[in-house]
Amino acid sequence: MSVNIPLVVALAVMAAALAITLVPSTPPSDQKWGETVRCHRSGPEKMTKLHFYFHDIVTGDNPTAIPIARAPVTNSSPTAFGLSYMMDDPLTETADPNSKLLGRAQGLFGSSSAHDEISLIMGIYKYCFYCGRQF
Repeated sequence: MSVNIPLVVALAVMAAALAITLVPSTPPSDQKWGETVRCHRSGPEKMTKLHFYFHDIVTGDNPTAIPIARAPVTNSSPTAFGLSYMMDDPLTETADPNSKLLGRAQGLFGSSSAHDEISLIMGIYKYCFYCGRQF
């Protein structure tokens, strides 16, 4: 199975861009990666804000996302339409991939456009956090 490296890189960049939208700003260095805050409604409800970085690695010796399926048209498609990946991506405390590992994001993503624009459909089925209940 041959892999279209420029497309794989484009998919990785799109996955990273999607993850960045989940984390719009960098917290101060003294802020924890998770924080429980009061909701604006009355009652016992609480809201927890999580702040972490999602790393999707599709090349190299230790990829965290690997291709699992491709359609017959994938190789001839400019967008790799039908290419699907399984992922088990690290979630870290800072943008540095070697920073403290907080957990993992596990699920699927794939190329969903049969036309000229690249689009990515992503299904994260599970976030696993290693840090216990205390944020």
